[in-house]
Amino acid sequence: MAGYAHNGFLDITLQLGVLGLATFAIGYLVLWWRALRLLSDTTESAPLWLCTFLMFTILYNLTEGTILMQNDLYWVLYISTAAGLSPPSLRTTAGA
Repeated sequence: MAGYAHNGFLDITLQLGVLGLATFAIGYLVLWWRALRLLSDTTESAPLWLCTFLMFTILYNLTEGTILMQNDLYWVLYISTAAGLSPPSLRTTAGA
């Protein structure tokens, strides 16, 4: 018996249903929108890292299911990316 589906999106759907997958997709698209907006507003390298990691997350989770593994390094990086793109963080970055 397989421990997980080897596809992050299928894992989300199996564990949380279509509503869970839709919630993740909406949150992910919001992060992309914020990252692209930050990338166009600044010449620093941090927004490029955020966009690169967001793309890596999608591509990697096509073959591995690491989105919901809480003690995984990719989960920690995804959450830190989301925190870095939160509105208070964006105001601090824009104000600096």
